[in-house]
Amino acid sequence: MDKYVIKIPRDPSEGQTPVIKKVTPKFRQTTIESLKRVVVVEEMIHVKNILSMPEQTIDQLVSCLTNLENRIPSKEVLLETKLGHVINKLRKHEAEEVQQLAQKVLQKWKQFYKNINARQSIEVKSDKKTFLFRAKAKSLIASGLKTELNNSLVDVIEGTVYLTTGRSLQSDYRKAIRTLHFHLKNNKEIREDVLNKRISPQQICKKLNVKV
Repeated sequence: MDKYVIKIPRDPSEGQTPVIKKVTPKFRQTTIESLKRVVVVEEMIHVKNILSMPEQTIDQLVSCLTNLENRIPSKEVLLETKLGHVINKLRKHEAEEVQQLAQKVLQKWKQFYKNINARQSIEVKSDKKTFLFRAKAKSLIASGLKTELNNSLVDVIEGTVYLTTGRSLQSDYRKAIRTLHFHLKNNKEIREDVLNKRISPQQICKKLNVKV
């Protein structure tokens, strides 16, 4: 009978324990400030200063309000910065685009807190050393502009440098402040352009080759 039996070659893998490949999940690192619900207090204050500036350009207002659409500050941050009051006033702005964006931001925040018993946002505040160092930087900017320290423009310029250099007081920030102080103090044309808002804080930094 064996001569009528056809023997089929055995699969080498048969009977062997299958090898399970270990797949390592890929995780993407998430920084604190990249989270939507994480709001840096200094950033909200900076935004409020920009929105509150007299005769602020429409482009600057639109840019700030557009950015706020993706941010949801905690109630504590809103109370501390009074940002909501500033945005509420912009609903009566002469520019329709500003009106609509301000309304949209407020409605989004209101709906969020209405529908969700919101968890506290993580608030990131600077320490005393950072606060004092930035205060000195603002003094230099005010000195360069030959204006009062309480001029809102001073806060906006310093805030722009601080935020765009990664909220760090390292060499980039310090160099930027020194460069601004020198040119604002010694160049009357640039100083007047800044004071009269003919150029924005971002533009003045670019013009002076400040790496921000």
